[in-house]
Amino acid sequence: MNYFFVFIIFFYSSLLPQSTEKTDSILYYTSLKNSSIQTNNYKEALLHTQKAILYATRNKNIEDQALQNYNLGKIYFGLKEVDNAIETFSKSATLFSSFKPL
Repeated sequence: MNYFFVFIIFFYSSLLPQSTEKTDSILYYTSLKNSSIQTNNYKEALLHTQKAILYATRNKNIEDQALQNYNLGKIYFGLKEVDNAIETFSKSATLFSSFKPL
């Protein structure tokens, strides 16, 4: 009888919804961006890079903001969106010059 209760408890717990943590990090978005670029899906790479910039901004990480803006500029340049590339590279340069290295 004890085994029956253990089985019921185990079975019931497996039916409960599992928690799903949202993955949100620079490394995660960079990995998605790289995968998108490898499959020539530059629009999706653009989206992932913009999310990485948003994440870095929320966490007040200027170095990551600068690096991700640089990556965004490279994607714009690859898409032949030169005006957006210049604007993004300029923003990246400003961010790089504003943070103090360790």
